[in-house]
Amino acid sequence: MLRLICGMGLCLGWTTAVAAQERLSLEQALQLALRNNPRITAARQRVAAAQGRVDSARSHPNPELQLIPAGKIDDAQLVLFQPTELLSGRRTLRHRAARAEAAAAEADLHAEMLALTFDVTTAYVAWQEAVKVQQLTEKSVALARRLHETAQKQFDAGDVPRAHVIRTRIELASAEQELTAARAMTDMRRAALNTLLARAPHTLAAPADDLTYTPREVDVSDLIGIALAQRPEIQAAQFNAQSGEFIVQFARAQRRPDLLFEWRSVRLTRHEGRAVGVGLSFPLLDFGRIRGEVRAAAAEAAARRALLVQVQQTVALEVEAALRRLRAAREQVEIYTKRISPDVEELMKMMQAGYPEGVTLLEVIDAQRTLTTTGIQFVRAVAEHQRALTELERAIGGTLPASDAARR
Repeated sequence: MLRLICGMGLCLGWTTAVAAQERLSLEQALQLALRNNPRITAARQRVAAAQGRVDSARSHPNPELQLIPAGKIDDAQLVLFQPTELLSGRRTLRHRAARAEAAAAEADLHAEMLALTFDVTTAYVAWQEAVKVQQLTEKSVALARRLHETAQKQFDAGDVPRAHVIRTRIELASAEQELTAARAMTDMRRAALNTLLARAPHTLAAPADDLTYTPREVDVSDLIGIALAQRPEIQAAQFNAQSGEFIVQFARAQRRPDLLFEWRSVRLTRHEGRAVGVGLSFPLLDFGRIRGEVRAAAAEAAARRALLVQVQQTVALEVEAALRRLRAAREQVEIYTKRISPDVEELMKMMQAGYPEGVTLLEVIDAQRTLTTTGIQFVRAVAEHQRALTELERAIGGTLPASDAARR
């Protein structure tokens, strides 16, 4: 039995043969997503629409031509109006509001790109995790099959009871069930990543990057301050609040008079004449329309200011939660690398050299299960650490600053 264990090469190795197919790195995945994902396309179109509103707001009011029949069929008045917004400042205010909204749309585009980067990175890590788990499960199936074949041969030779054959067959069936589930999980996570890349879900690929743990020191002294300064969601909320203030001023400016240019051609039955004039246009009475628009604009501006505060609070909470998740994930990996992994290595040495005559079948099966389970748990801990790092970068809106110790 000892020779069987040594021959199996019971270990936590991850490298297996991969069928010839596309190898996709995280960097390539991010480039594909940012170029093809419809979320980004839609956000870019919203920016283009906002810029179109800026161009419209910058323009002067359009002239109006009126043809007014009067009296007999050959009587007519031809009037050309050119309204202006020089005195009231409405054009300037409308332009400023539109520019603020365009800036908010740009910030929303950056926020969408940041969110997509997070989604693609976490999906890629989940795919790497599934592939690693599948590889470990394939090793477990191969070991269980060899163990069952050995038990069958020993039973045929009369060396072991039939219970050994049944027990190893059960273990093999259990490992094959786990492999079926692991392969399905790999397919689902690859499909989820392909969808983010705007590709067909069934597109075959293998991860080009390896899932590894690299200890990383992070400067946590002012992560919330960094997030409040650079998160595009906050910038978008700030621009929207600024636009709301301009809209309030625009609504109030409707009470102000404005210059009006007019050219008039009059043709009556017996008279004909032309005239050019400059005058003032202003609302004579307000039946409540302007007052209502001012109140609505003021309420909308107050709502946008409140939304800005809410976004700031949400960002601060996200940073705090992500930081705690990273610390917990790092502790998990450290427990595996410093405590569990040495114990597993010691178990392997004991199985290989410690019990030349006393190793039982159940001890072999238990050792195999322990090694496989530990390997899968370590893979998941490494993946969780990588996800936690990604989440923290998403929370602060950029790359994590290195600590002073790391910089030195």
